[in-house]
Amino acid sequence: MPNVTFRETCGALENLFYIDHGLGQLAFAEDGLPLHFTGTSECKLPIGSEPVTEEGMHKEVRMRALMPLYKSPLHIVARKSLEIVDVDDIPPRTRTYLGPEGSATAFLAHLVLDHYGIAVERVGDDLDYEQAAQQMKEGKIDVGFFLSGLKIGAVSMLVSHDEEFRLLRVQHAKGLTMLHPFLVEIMIPGATFQDASHEILTIGTNTILVASTDLSDLEAYTIATKVDRNAQDILQGIPLNYAKLAGMDPQKDLSYTLHEGATRFYTHNPPFFVNPNTLAGIGTYVSLLFAIFTLSSQFVRDYLVHRVLYSVDRAVKAFKVMPNQPASKRYHHHIYWLKRLALTLLKDEQIGLQDYKRIDAYIRGHS
Repeated sequence: MPNVTFRETCGALENLFYIDHGLGQLAFAEDGLPLHFTGTSECKLPIGSEPVTEEGMHKEVRMRALMPLYKSPLHIVARKSLEIVDVDDIPPRTRTYLGPEGSATAFLAHLVLDHYGIAVERVGDDLDYEQAAQQMKEGKIDVGFFLSGLKIGAVSMLVSHDEEFRLLRVQHAKGLTMLHPFLVEIMIPGATFQDASHEILTIGTNTILVASTDLSDLEAYTIATKVDRNAQDILQGIPLNYAKLAGMDPQKDLSYTLHEGATRFYTHNPPFFVNPNTLAGIGTYVSLLFAIFTLSSQFVRDYLVHRVLYSVDRAVKAFKVMPNQPASKRYHHHIYWLKRLALTLLKDEQIGLQDYKRIDAYIRGHS
């Protein structure tokens, strides 16, 4: 598992930008959004965007899908005083928050408004969700687009606790999903917010975890395994989540190409070094090699000991060493070098201590 350093961004498109320019390896994104290769970030939030050099540019898409997390509805919040219930009813030149540049919210908001041919007055492109919600409460913004998990954040603050706002429906959501297959049709239940007495039809996306091709198959597989193992805790409290992935085939259900490590996770075909069958095979092979090595080492040790003992026998015969008679100086000189040889073999671990003691005892037996 790689070490993780967190950084703040404007949103999903910005995350894809950083991954494709080699400045990030893991991110949250919305499935199916277009992959941009612009040389500069479009983010306007004051979060210190990192500059991109020409060397950092990449002609191929680095981004790969890792796993789905949850569905994110596009919440379209409007002031009740406008007396509208559908996004198609938004009056021209309405002060509208479309999300910050570089966010999936901005991309989807433009997509919806262009579909209906509505020209609004965009405000707050340098605001995050909380700041935009506050300005809506202050009367500076009339309509706001928010792409987020159900009952999360700014939308709950506006719709659940304030009688001035309502959620707008996207009446032609099915048509939009047909034109843009990466979109999903989502029905927001009527009991989700205190003020919503009726179900609200809207569009949305699959919020997913994405990874860079810079991550190895093993790293991606390990991350997917750990996220899946803790999915219930990670996604607790987020409706429309994918905490249970057993029956899902992300290769078929997601628009983005899966990382090879994720493919191995879903096909239960782990990378080489974490495959139990492979490891078992390696263990058997290593055990066999170890047995062969042990036998070979023992054979070499026995051979060296045998050669030294044979040299002692030759010295005894050559210098006519007789029992109960003192040996000649030439014999002792020869035996001295044989002992030195045995010590050298012991030092170099070519024979063991027991082998050396065996040689020494054999020499003393002829002295």
